[in-house]
Formats: sequence, C-alpha cells, structure tokens
Amino acid sequence: MNQEQIDKVLSDFYWPPNLVAGHLYVTTHDDNEGDPLSGQLKVVFGPDGDGWIEITHKGRRPGGGLRFRTFGGGGKYLKVRNALLLLAEAIRQEGED
Repeated sequence: MNQEQIDKVLSDFYWPPNLVAGHLYVTTHDDNEGDPLSGQLKVVFGPDGDGWIEITHKGRRPGGGLRFRTFGGGGKYLKVRNALLLLAEAIRQEGED
C-alpha cells in the first residue's frame, strides 16, 4: 500500500460493508498465554457512526471507552475513527479463521 492509498483510506468517509453498528468486535492479544480474558481490545460503532475503543487487562480496573465521533458529530480525529473501522474489520476477519 502506498502513501496515497493510506491517505485515501484515512481521509474518505466510508463504511466497510461487513461491519454491523452496535456489534462489539473483541480480540485478545498475542501474549495471553492461553487465557483469552487476560486482556482484550474492544471496538464498537454506534448507529450514528461514532467509534468506541476500550482496552481491558486482567488485574487492572477497566477504564471507560474512548469515543471518536464522526465529522457531523463534532469529530476531531476522523483519521483515527477510520483506522478503527479497519481495526474492527480486521477483528471480524480474524474471528472467522
């Protein structure tokens, strides 16, 4: 992927066709030593398109999720939101394997 393609993915407004608003996309991490609950990365998008991300780690108190709004909702970090769309799609695809 070249820089022009990366910039387009991060800047354009789109919605991956296989993502479902309201569905929680969850994955564990590589160093979980067989315990999938040792740490989780969670991504969800609301019906308004706002993206939420949360990271939990066993033994630590979970914090609140971080929201990345759409432009119409006052979003300041649209490229991060788009990257979260791709992250959710990657989690979805990994879950199919």
